[in-house]
Formats: sequence, C-alpha cells, structure tokens
Amino acid sequence: MQKVLITSAAQLFLNRNLELLRRRGLQLCSVTRGEDAIKLHKKYRFDLILSDMVLEEMDGCTLCNRILKDDNVPVVIICHNTPANIEKVETSGARSFILKPVNPVQLMEVVGSFVELQESKSQRVTLNVPVLSKTPDDEFFCRAHNISNTGMLLASEYQLALGKRIICNFTLPDSTEIETKGEIVRSVSTFESKTLYGVKFVEHPPFHQHAIHSYVSSIAGLIANA
Repeated sequence: MQKVLITSAAQLFLNRNLELLRRRGLQLCSVTRGEDAIKLHKKYRFDLILSDMVLEEMDGCTLCNRILKDDNVPVVIICHNTPANIEKVETSGARSFILKPVNPVQLMEVVGSFVELQESKSQRVTLNVPVLSKTPDDEFFCRAHNISNTGMLLASEYQLALGKRIICNFTLPDSTEIETKGEIVRSVSTFESKTLYGVKFVEHPPFHQHAIHSYVSSIAGLIANA
C-alpha cells in the first residue's frame, strides 16, 4: 500500500482532503508542523507528500526544500494563486502544485499521476495541435491526438524506438505554451504511413503540469455535463 503524507496548519483542510483520498487504497498520514513532516518522512519514507503552503513553523516550499535535500520523493504544493506563491513553488523543487480552492477532480488526477489509486483512471481528452518534438540528434513535428495528465498520443512519420526520450513543445487551446519530457511507451502503425506513439510524461515544470491538469479537467467536465 502506497503512503501519502498531507501537511497543513489548518485541521479543516486536512480533514477535507483526507476524506477525498481515504477510499483510494492509500495509507494516509497528516501533520500540521513542518518539523513533524520531516521526522515522519525519515521514518516512513512516503511515496508522495501533499503540502499546504501554510504550515506551522515553516511554509510548504521550505518543507519541500528540506525534504528534497535527502530524498527525491515527489512533493505537491497546495496554494493560493498569487505571483509570489507561484514563483516560490517554481523554485522549490516541487513536482506539481494545486491551486486553492482545491478541485476534488484535480486533486485525484494529480495524486493519481504519482501513486496508484484504486478505481481511478487517468482521464484522456482530445487535443489536436502540432507538437515540436526533439531528440538529442534531431527535431521534427508530430500531431497530438489526445492528452491526459500522465501522457499524450502523437502521430508522426518520424521513427521512434520504444524507450526513447523526447522533448515535446506545444500550445494548449488556452494559449499556454508547454514544454515537457516524455518517453515512448507504445507505438501503432496506421494506413497513412504514420505511426501513433504513446508518450508517458517523465519530467515537466510544475506550472506546465498544472496547466495540463487544468485543461484535462475542464474538457472532461464539459464532456460529463454534455
């Protein structure tokens, strides 16, 4: 069973988000103090840490910095949408962030991109945009077919081997420019002399990951309410 630590100075915040995750097959633990979070992680080695920006003794970004000095555990910061917060998160080493008020669907999607959730599948939505892809030796254009929080499907005439790492640059419909690193995990040939490649995201900045989460959640919500 995978272990998740949630930290916040607000007990209501902890109770609400613990309840959302409680039935997802995770071992959950919560604390209000940053020092307690550090001690617990050293003891139990959590698989994911969700940290409110507001903690007792320190803020979430300081906690992230201290945790990452000794371990590479993914840390997700939860904060209000202010320029100061976003700048701090971007330089903290956090793998992603969630804006307040917390959207339950987005919370599940972000957590599910780092740990396995019972009865939870990554939502996949249509994305029809050009993608400039780069390898250490070349760059070429692909076409995105769809995207989820964990990867995307690309069509290309360029031949890529399974396990190949590529950098993908594209623009979401809301004009957000994305750059992310991915790994080719599957390929399917088509009749149009192109190949469909399944790309799993392996590294991207928190702001870009948040933008993808927001796009996927918004489109999935529109489909569900149609």
